[in-house]
Amino acid sequence: MTDNFNEQSKAFLAWFLSHPGAYFSDKVALEDFRSRDAGRGLAAKADIKKGEVLFRVPRNIVLSQRTSELSTVAPHVLENLGDWNALVVVLLYEYSQGDKSPWKAYFDILPSSFDTLMYWNRQELEWLKESAVVEKIGKEEAETDFRESIVPLVHKHNDLFNFSPNSLGIHGAGRILLEDEIITLGHRMASLIQSYSFDVSYSEDDRTTGMGQDVEMEDWEEDAEPNSSASGESDAEATFKGMVPMADMLNADAAKNNSTDLKQARLIFDDSGLEMTATKHIKEGQEIFNDYGDLPQSELLRCYGYVAASHAEYDVAEIKAQVFIDKLLEHHPLEKTDKQERLEYLKVKGILEDYYLFRKQQSYFSEDDDMSEVLILLNILNMSRHEFLTAKTQFDATSEALKEYRGTITSLRAYTNGAKDVIVETILNALQEFYNKTVSGLSSSERADNDKAGGKIIRTETQSDRRKRMADAVIRAEADIAQSWIVAYRALSD
Repeated sequence: MTDNFNEQSKAFLAWFLSHPGAYFSDKVALEDFRSRDAGRGLAAKADIKKGEVLFRVPRNIVLSQRTSELSTVAPHVLENLGDWNALVVVLLYEYSQGDKSPWKAYFDILPSSFDTLMYWNRQELEWLKESAVVEKIGKEEAETDFRESIVPLVHKHNDLFNFSPNSLGIHGAGRILLEDEIITLGHRMASLIQSYSFDVSYSEDDRTTGMGQDVEMEDWEEDAEPNSSASGESDAEATFKGMVPMADMLNADAAKNNSTDLKQARLIFDDSGLEMTATKHIKEGQEIFNDYGDLPQSELLRCYGYVAASHAEYDVAEIKAQVFIDKLLEHHPLEKTDKQERLEYLKVKGILEDYYLFRKQQSYFSEDDDMSEVLILLNILNMSRHEFLTAKTQFDATSEALKEYRGTITSLRAYTNGAKDVIVETILNALQEFYNKTVSGLSSSERADNDKAGGKIIRTETQSDRRKRMADAVIRAEADIAQSWIVAYRALSD
């Protein structure tokens, strides 16, 4: 490859090392891994011992609202934006400065296009229509947010956002960007944050001056963006979101990082900087990997634009509650008001969700899945009116009553034969419907293509081929999970 890819890598490394406090081990190299569709990455030039420092990032080159010139020249611009949107605006500002930005060499090596679900067209997203991941993309919500908060801000302060002629192919530096142009750039910057940013712990100076206060903490279980946490302390401490040059050059591989003993490198912090340290012996020639956590392939695809067989053990299937409700009501119809009362009550009690989550299963119940909630939902809907009112009174009388009921129904001890048959058949019908809909969209050659590829990209495939293959991998995983539950519950009905 004779393009300027490697020249940009060299320029980036030189820029990185030009900052006081920066360090880059002579045992590490920034390599070109495009031949396996992995972009840049770090590799060991010599054997590296556990505990050796791979590189050190000074805090002043972590790109955030605290280090950007924007926070000095116009601090009011970043007020009331929240950590995420503030960083979007900071990236827009620094990008608009072109050669004048201190982070120009860093921007040059960051991607300008993405394969995440945000960039798939409607036809491509149809391949994933049975997966809950589609509803997590949030493109329309993001664009509404951009139009309401970021577009007016950029237009109001167009003297600050002096976009160069090459931004989006725009001609004429300094002209005001159109709304759609700002939104396109906003998506690009937000995608960089989603894929490359870290949650960085505050320094002692930050904490003593109050900069670490009132930071919104993100909950991974509530669909927080899966950025890495750059911290040597508890995840509960206050953090800010920032772009950490060099730390984001490590590619991920769950197969090499699925346990503490196998993890190759860890990013820790102190008050002066962030340090990437080897957590195991790394042999000469090996690529050095980080990992994105225990993410299912659907989340890898949504957030990072790829799938990996090494993440298959984390795959989940999220099935709409309405599917289970509809199948139960086929057996036990309820008056509209009665049904709504029961569903509202279950929602208040935290039982009724939009989706229920399942992992691949060998038996009819697991503590790691949402089947206990499904069983409570179906049993409450299957009760007579008198039974429901009695159960409601018991559940409201003591906080332990619902917990005890959960334990009873999951062991199936409380079922009459008739009730058990209805519940098991309902679950089987719901799972089978989900399975049938998911597999109906799979490519007929999906299994053969996966075998042929050996888990790697087939270099001749088009972008559309690649996206279909990745969608098939997600859908196949979710269908297989449903099938595993079907087998487990079918055993109960035999």
